[in-house]
Amino acid sequence: MHYGIVHYGTDPKNLSQIAKSPIKLNTDHSSTVFRVRLDDLKPGITYYYTVDSMEANDTGDGVMISVHHFTAAGALQQPQAATRKKPSQK
Repeated sequence: MHYGIVHYGTDPKNLSQIAKSPIKLNTDHSSTVFRVRLDDLKPGITYYYTVDSMEANDTGDGVMISVHHFTAAGALQQPQAATRKKPSQK
């Protein structure tokens, strides 16, 4: 068993939060796609992350990408109703 791991946080030098997902490696493919859930993200905050993988015994595979970043989307807002004024009479 292998795990796909995302290390993330708000400081690119301290990616202390971890999300992981079990993955099945296919040796016939040079890459693997996996998904994880990043919890407790705050709207408008920039997060930094890197991706890694490891074996079930916590031995890293040594495959880690450079640090990337994204900004969490803001809270959804309800559209405001438009008001229309009647034209003034002359």
